[in-house]
Amino acid sequence: MTIFRKRLIDYESVDIGLKVRHYIVTAEEQGKTVLLSYPNLYLYDKSRSSIKTSERYAATIVMFYAYLSELSRFKPLSASHYHVICTNQDIRRWQVTRLIRRQAQGTCRPSSATIFEDAKIVLNFFLWLDRKAIPHLVNLTSTTWLPNYKSERMLNYIAAKAQERVNTDSIRVLDQENRQRRMDGLITHQEIAVFMHSFADPVYACMFMLSLGTAMRPMDVCRFPYVGNGVNSHIVPYTEMDQRHLSTTVDYVVRHSKGRKTRQIVIHIDDLKRLQTEYTDQYYVQRAAKYRARHGVACPPDILFLTENGHPITPKMIAARSYSAKRRAMVTDPEFRPQLNFYAARHWWPTQFLIRFFGDKLINSDSRLFNLAAAQILQNQMGHSQLSTTFKHYVDLARLILYLNLNNVEEVLACSSQSTLRLLDYLREQRLKTP
Repeated sequence: MTIFRKRLIDYESVDIGLKVRHYIVTAEEQGKTVLLSYPNLYLYDKSRSSIKTSERYAATIVMFYAYLSELSRFKPLSASHYHVICTNQDIRRWQVTRLIRRQAQGTCRPSSATIFEDAKIVLNFFLWLDRKAIPHLVNLTSTTWLPNYKSERMLNYIAAKAQERVNTDSIRVLDQENRQRRMDGLITHQEIAVFMHSFADPVYACMFMLSLGTAMRPMDVCRFPYVGNGVNSHIVPYTEMDQRHLSTTVDYVVRHSKGRKTRQIVIHIDDLKRLQTEYTDQYYVQRAAKYRARHGVACPPDILFLTENGHPITPKMIAARSYSAKRRAMVTDPEFRPQLNFYAARHWWPTQFLIRFFGDKLINSDSRLFNLAAAQILQNQMGHSQLSTTFKHYVDLARLILYLNLNNVEEVLACSSQSTLRLLDYLREQRLKTP
């Protein structure tokens, strides 16, 4: 049996003369570990700019190759030759097999949309092979690689194959349940409080609060420094900042974010105050000392967030600890929505900004409300490349908040000019006053 694995590697690229980092795929066959040349060259070429993308692509290829290894046509071959005889039908049947497995287990995941996106990653791999003039049998202009999930015949076939589970729901129902579990609104003050108290290590709660007030992604929050340098040299613990020249916000340059992009965002000083009070003053010194004991050198000033054992926090750690915190939160509060995660923090900053920018125009104007200047600011803070659809989404969320507080619009607008925490506290106070 061939076992496929993904692995993260660092090396200096001969092509570009720079250090690169991306995932590779290996196969363990006949007691040896084999590097899969073409998939790995594809991962180098198409995913080295983003570790998250590289991991997604590598994981998908591992899943697909593992499926191929179970087919009789592929058993005599080394995994390095799978691409030569793979066909559209193999890709289509892989998708159907995943649906059958999901149906048998009665789960909502992976959704049909996810299965479709994974298949497109595989198709893009074969497209890359095609452009490199590497032989394969996949017809890239055909649609036969995509199963017709809406076909009654297809649904009946999958239901029949998934006979391990009695009274299974249809694929359509499972997909509807999956869509219902998606984020359908802003995380509430109560959910924030429960979520933060559910983290085993308070550092993750502090990072969540920083994301809440800045819309930074986990990868960006992980890189937030204890002491900044260059254009961020003014980023130091709040009490060490020059109080004479402080305004309500400070600029911060996010480097090498998603897609290797650099952008300038703003951070409210209240968020910096809270960060120092609840993390830096209480935990940083002890954790930095453990970093020194572990590595033999002082903790670099560009690292702020550390675990209790002195390890720098990574996005993977955030994902794992956030999932555990969510499970605890759902036990503590049965109304805590299962679709909430660390990323839910990112939705508050743009919503609050649009309330502050448009004011009561959000109520009086139609749904086509759009402003290029506001969109540009939102784009910089969020780090999105395309914003038209996203802009409308956040306008709708901001409008909903004002509609729910029609009798207190002026107060909401006043609070929106303060920190995110202040606005959340105000909305919580109003909710508690409501009979």
